[in-house]
Amino acid sequence: SLTFNCQPLKQLFYDVMVTIAIIAILVSVLLPALNSVRSKAHQITCLNNLKTLSGCEINYSSDFNDHYIPGWDNKEYFWEKFVRLRYLPGTIDYNGEQKKERLTPIPALFCPAEPHSNETFGDPAPKRAKSCDYGHNYFMDCISGWVLFTKLTEYKHPSKVFLYGDRYWSLGYVINPYNSSVAVNQGMMRHHNGINIAFVDGHISWIPKKRYPDATNPASATNSQSWIQWGFKQYESKWTVVSLWQY
Repeated sequence: SLTFNCQPLKQLFYDVMVTIAIIAILVSVLLPALNSVRSKAHQITCLNNLKTLSGCEINYSSDFNDHYIPGWDNKEYFWEKFVRLRYLPGTIDYNGEQKKERLTPIPALFCPAEPHSNETFGDPAPKRAKSCDYGHNYFMDCISGWVLFTKLTEYKHPSKVFLYGDRYWSLGYVINPYNSSVAVNQGMMRHHNGINIAFVDGHISWIPKKRYPDATNPASATNSQSWIQWGFKQYESKWTVVSLWQY
């Protein structure tokens, strides 16, 4: 009679299962590290984008008697003006002239940590605001009701005041002095529980949640607007060493 030896097949099955188990273990160990590396790469790309926007602002200011571009002016967003005036290169989808652009028309306006679609928007303006992942400091907006400074050179603390920063992919164009918890919920702190910021003097920095200037921060002044980081002139008398992050 014929006999069939199953031992080699059993051994092969065991070997395959052991290999799969080892691979699963390696994946579980390496995946968090890979995710961390990817997240860090997103943060670096985002910082480079803000550096580009900051450079556009400084170049514009130098050409226009030190004045800076407001977040919204004459039915035009700050990034649209950068493109129209050729401080920022456009794309085949948007050249700064048409009031129509894709959600991510220009690489410098795209934060890789934010999800996007390929939908195209035209007017009205609030829809076009979805094409940029970065916001202008609310209190530097010349039409917001607080005409604080009109020139970059008028800031006494340019290395402390926000210029641009991460904002949620939404129908807005500014970063506001939300408390840190709201800022997290708004998607402003999408990089390792912190926010990327470009300052008036041109330097770029990542700010962790615990150092975000808001009224709930134990080290903050009376309220978030009194922090020098927002450049709110009305609260200048409250700009203390605390609000300069010296703690």
